[in-house]
Amino acid sequence: MKLEGKTAVITGGAQGLGKGFAQHILESGGKVALLDLKVSVGLETANEFNAKYGQGSAIFIQCDVTDKDQFQSALGSAIQVFGRYDILVNNAGISTHEDFDVVLKVNLAAVIEGTLSAMSHMREDKGGSGGLIVNIASTAGLTPVPLDPMYTASKFGVVGFSRSIGPAVESLGVKVLCLCPSYTRTTMVTDFLETTDKTHVGNLRIMEVPEVVEAFGKLVEDERNGSVLSITPGGPSYRFQNRTAKL
Repeated sequence: MKLEGKTAVITGGAQGLGKGFAQHILESGGKVALLDLKVSVGLETANEFNAKYGQGSAIFIQCDVTDKDQFQSALGSAIQVFGRYDILVNNAGISTHEDFDVVLKVNLAAVIEGTLSAMSHMREDKGGSGGLIVNIASTAGLTPVPLDPMYTASKFGVVGFSRSIGPAVESLGVKVLCLCPSYTRTTMVTDFLETTDKTHVGNLRIMEVPEVVEAFGKLVEDERNGSVLSITPGGPSYRFQNRTAKL
């Protein structure tokens, strides 16, 4: 998909990868709605973007993606401002938490909720204009990670859900893509590693946000429905059920 003139809604968009994805869309000529719990950071990011890319390029909407009504309201607000959205990036996520139910609600249930809502908005048979849904999983959704089994379970769910629903909605003009980054230098990852026994981590290579954003741009441009793109320090590769195709 060419991003010029497109509008995207990004959950967890105030900082980290979400902010990076938003900046890529803005630099490509699109507009963004940033959904996040962190009001001060979200407003600061939106103001920064508007100053750089033009007033009205970005809006911030406070949103807890685990609250269905609040999530639906936030998506509705984005439509009120921009008229529509062409892309939904389900990026909000958390790592370790004392309550595994919270991890599943943020990382998996909210992704499903967002995908179904976007599908209803985008579907061409109901007057929509079609669009893309990009679900951000993790390489932890492709291989077991004993350090964080609950997080791993949630990301395996995102990968399986994305690959399964993509073919089911393509006839409606909607495509579902999935991005699986390995450890990236974000607040969530650095906080996790600071509390992790270093003997379990070893000489781990931490990727930088721009590396993942570049893979995100490739995934969106290729627009391969139901595809899963893994991005590691070794580079990006598409992952399918029975084979791995190098870019």
